Amino acid sequence: MTIAVTGGTGFLGRSVLRVLAERDRPVRCLVREGTDAPPGVEVVRGDLADLDALRALVTGADAVIHLAAVMGTMNEALLDAVNVLGTKDVLALAAGAGVPRFVLASSVAAGRPEHGPYSRSKARAEDIVKRGPIPGWVIVRPPVIVGPGSQVERTLSNLGRLPIVPVIGGRQPLRPVPVEEVAAACADAALEADAAGTWTLAGSDALTFPDLARQMLGDLGLRGRPVAIPGPLALVIARVAQRVLPAPPVTVEGVRAVLAGSPPGGRA
Repeated sequence: MTIAVTGGTGFLGRSVLRVLAERDRPVRCLVREGTDAPPGVEVVRGDLADLDALRALVTGADAVIHLAAVMGTMNEALLDAVNVLGTKDVLALAAGAGVPRFVLASSVAAGRPEHGPYSRSKARAEDIVKRGPIPGWVIVRPPVIVGPGSQVERTLSNLGRLPIVPVIGGRQPLRPVPVEEVAAACADAALEADAAGTWTLAGSDALTFPDLARQMLGDLGLRGRPVAIPGPLALVIARVAQRVLPAPPVTVEGVRAVLAGSPPGGRA
């Protein structure tokens, strides 16, 4: 049973490839030119804009796990090109090749498209899959993903050397999920014959963002003390940062996500 994977060299993708290797499944992976190929997989060189590469990726596959996406940008055109059009193209080519199962790695952000451009792009990608030509689909929606090299770890590592670490003072639980659990869910969705629907993941610990920051800083051995910034003030800071900085460290959409927290897990 060959599994075709996009985004296999990313943070989540590397864990997905490890899980599939542990389950002794042959994997074909889309890898950009100039990027080191993951060990033990069949490699197709190209990206989401290369339709010939996508066709080669999905031909003969028994399932597709679509992980490739862009985040951390407010460029709506880029988000649409990768997260929306990329999903549409991979799905269409997979359907044309007769692939019976399609797994989309999405985000709980997709349930809140009003938060901003990233959330809207994930919601549109989900809609494409739900309305698409492959009936055997699963959408995996993780909340905050944690683990070595995660986005939240990188951010806190950069700030944690300061004596005081400003964090968004959200009171809603974030329910962070270890990357290994998200990877296992993606693999299960591809390999289980009766897997279907939207899977919202949730970790066992319900932590506010200040609590999560405090825990992670301790795990990293950093002495910075988290200081919570009230939500309304964090939104003001984010709006100003977006106007004056080309790559702001905090965005309105990011603040809104923290303030909203993460929903409970479940399948629908």
